[in-house]
Amino acid sequence: MRNSHGDSPGKRAMRLAGIWAAVLAVVAVAFGAVLSAAPAAQAAPDQVRPTVMIGVTGLRWADVGEESTPWLSAALAGSGTESSGGYGAALANISVRTAAPTTCAADGWVSLGAGARAAVTSAGSSCVAPESLVTRDGTVRDAEGISEESSAAHYPVVMGALAQAMAPERALAVGPGAALALNRQEESRIAYRDLADVLGDGSVLAGRDLTVIDAGGIDVANADSGTSDTGSANAENAPAGSLAGLDERLGEIIALVTAHQPQARIIITTVADRAERAELGFFALLEPGETTALARSTTTRTTGLVQLIDLAPSVLAWHTGAPAPLTDNGGKTTLATASAILHGQALRADLTAQLSPQFYLLLAGLGLVCVAVIVVHLVRFSRFPPATVAAAAGSSAGTSVSQAATAPAQPTRAAARRARPTGFAQLLAWLAALPVSALLIGIIPWWTFSRPLLGWWSSLAVLAALLAAWAVAGPRHQAQAGGRWIAAPLARLGTLSVTVIAADILVSTLGGGYSLANTSVMGSLPTVAGRFFGFNNSVFAIFTVGALAAAAALAAWVRRAGSSATPNNRAARLAGFAVLAVGACAIALDGLPVFGADAGGPPALTLGFAYLTWHTWGRRWTWWHTALAAIAGVAVSAGLAMLDRAVGSTTHLGNFVGRVEHGGAGAVVARKLSQAFFGLPPLVAGALGASLLAGVCVVVWLVTSGRWDLRARPATAQVHACIAAHPHLAAAAAAGFLALGYASLINDSGLVILGVGIALLAPTFALGLMRAGESVGKNTGECMGIQAEE
Repeated sequence: MRNSHGDSPGKRAMRLAGIWAAVLAVVAVAFGAVLSAAPAAQAAPDQVRPTVMIGVTGLRWADVGEESTPWLSAALAGSGTESSGGYGAALANISVRTAAPTTCAADGWVSLGAGARAAVTSAGSSCVAPESLVTRDGTVRDAEGISEESSAAHYPVVMGALAQAMAPERALAVGPGAALALNRQEESRIAYRDLADVLGDGSVLAGRDLTVIDAGGIDVANADSGTSDTGSANAENAPAGSLAGLDERLGEIIALVTAHQPQARIIITTVADRAERAELGFFALLEPGETTALARSTTTRTTGLVQLIDLAPSVLAWHTGAPAPLTDNGGKTTLATASAILHGQALRADLTAQLSPQFYLLLAGLGLVCVAVIVVHLVRFSRFPPATVAAAAGSSAGTSVSQAATAPAQPTRAAARRARPTGFAQLLAWLAALPVSALLIGIIPWWTFSRPLLGWWSSLAVLAALLAAWAVAGPRHQAQAGGRWIAAPLARLGTLSVTVIAADILVSTLGGGYSLANTSVMGSLPTVAGRFFGFNNSVFAIFTVGALAAAAALAAWVRRAGSSATPNNRAARLAGFAVLAVGACAIALDGLPVFGADAGGPPALTLGFAYLTWHTWGRRWTWWHTALAAIAGVAVSAGLAMLDRAVGSTTHLGNFVGRVEHGGAGAVVARKLSQAFFGLPPLVAGALGASLLAGVCVVVWLVTSGRWDLRARPATAQVHACIAAHPHLAAAAAAGFLALGYASLINDSGLVILGVGIALLAPTFALGLMRAGESVGKNTGECMGIQAEE
């Protein structure tokens, strides 16, 4: 039936689908650009008042409570500050990550004053106490050497940048850690006092715009020793390094500050880790008022989480009236509720950090087992004579090698054994379902279980099994379903993965909370502090494979829906434009500063979607197309980075452009090259990466040019026959491998991208090949020599 314009329902559906896809892509880009510019437009200057920063070592929210820390808890509740009009608190966990995986006190104090991550302690060395770096009068020994050491580790810092922006007579450093933070590296030094002197005479705090106090910390040996005596007026009753002693010192310091600097802004923060394992620390911002809220930062975009390097820029912003990175979430809560939330978030981060290496080990181990099984079954075809291989490879019906070799009238006992279900297909599906299951587990509050680690593993196994069963489910007569049944595992798990990640990034961006991506075992954990929002390498790999699989499935649906109403070339063009629309949305989510903020993702996505679009249009892909698509992807990423820099955001994209402007791009590239190849020197890592790229190009050229004929080799003839019979499945997989390979070369820790992406792509692709073999090999039901029964 046609309307007055002569359009059939199929053509109208295709036209509407194309229009809506284009509208969605444009809206995503425009929405991201508006949100990127929003923080700069809405920020308002804050009231200028004195700032006191009190730094401690090893304090966590798990340590804070009315019984364990009565002085600190009273201050957080506003008790004792009534003479100053009462204080409200903005509370958060703080990531104290510097250059090393765990932060020493000296590294933390230097990073606090520089507003950037510093490397004071040499790699592999034990921690250096701040007391050993500072003289009795507060002079820093070999300050230039400390800066040079940090620069040599590819973490250049301006030591004491916070102090250099303040008038020397208006600032005060109390304790050796504070001297490291406020070192000016000039003749006009900041005034310095010992903590004992200040506790004896707090009048030195008066008239200061900025005071930084080293209040000591908690030693592992004495963390639980000593008891708090609320009637004590000093810390002499508690052992040194104990929680009780630290609590009493904090109570005395806060009382002196409120007495000599009324209306001052007080920051109490952890500056270093307690032990060898990185953990989230304690942070509280006390300001005049009565509201208790959760703090957040523009660098984390997460309510209840800030960074140590946020503090110096925030102090400068408060004193100049500029927008500060540190804010609160605008809501109200109670101290008990906030403490419970922050303790739970820190516990989840700590447990996830323990689970992450175990999960990757499981993923790698199962992947190697599956690869070994496939290789064994491929190798067994090498016993067939060349004539049999050629017959199977040249058959338009896709005859398997084993069929061409034997084809008995009655099934042999060996064939009967091969026909029995082995469960290998279910194992492949379970392996492919692990990545998205690891993301979805974040919905379950597993860290509140009595045995959280066991609960996490149990939830992962059950959820992955359910998703695997859904992925391989299909009609009873699979052969009649054709390509849909063959590509179902890749299409289903891929579409689910990209949908979960896209919804998660949108919800976390609009809501400001923790995202599933960055709280999962594959995410960038807050203790690692690689990134706090957007896509890290592992999540990007899953997103890329899922987006390409979803686009391929959409293209197949468009071609099927339009084939009856439009010519084949018309349906192919519409399908190609549908792939482009999905690609535009994927690039927008990954690359826009407000969403994914990923500098290395758009080039790989551009290449993958360009290949898939070109294949959907039925055109031949060449080396020139690869080069052009790769260059176009770099241009897209550069444009997004410039947009980020223009709106003044604080993401990886804008920060990199800023470093390029100031001549620091070389240090960033060198560090990322080293990280990509497990800590090798940058020159060696660059040479190794170039060699791997050249090797891959040579292999691809040998295969595509016909010099390596896969049809003439027994081990690959059956695979080639299955791929030739179902090019749409091969195109989706090829686009995925192409994008993952490119992303692995241009990102730090790029091998993680390839490994995680293959964990989703390879099993589902193998399942498709097995199903393709079953659909064309009705007698044996084999492809690659593996039974495809499910």
